[in-house]
Amino acid sequence: MKIFLGLLAFLSGLALHAQQRMVLDSDRSSVEYFAKHPAHKWSGTNKAPQGIIEFVDSTPKRIAVKANLSGFDSKNANRDSNSLRVLKALDYPEVRFYSERISLNNMGKAELLGYFELAGVQSPASVELDYINEDEFFKLEGTHKVDLSAFEVDLPRFLFKAIDSEIELKLSLFFVK
Repeated sequence: MKIFLGLLAFLSGLALHAQQRMVLDSDRSSVEYFAKHPAHKWSGTNKAPQGIIEFVDSTPKRIAVKANLSGFDSKNANRDSNSLRVLKALDYPEVRFYSERISLNNMGKAELLGYFELAGVQSPASVELDYINEDEFFKLEGTHKVDLSAFEVDLPRFLFKAIDSEIELKLSLFFVK
């Protein structure tokens, strides 16, 4: 019995040792959106996203990233204020992404199957990003299109025309030990 308990404790220690977490370095990471209206285009950047990624045996298994909606700056205070209202930021102050299904290929691409959460609504997503996996850091970057209509928000209007429902996200996520 003592041998069994000892072996169980040893194997548990190995399993814990094989699991690793890295946190998002907010100083080196950003989330940027690009939006369009027939009259103009604009972008907004959040330079302080937060997140964590978990590895098992050096393979990413789970990721969670969030960005405060009030942290996006489009260089237009009226537009940013209106975005907060439209996205129900008083009740749901963050946009989030979560995945427990991450696969890496040999071509430097990561596919993350999970969901975005915005304005209190979750929408499934398959996100493909470039990755760099080193001992001291893990970096994900690339672009992904998101359809705002999936989140049941009333799109802002200008000159009686709504903005395009599809926005593009540019992600630069730098995780460190």
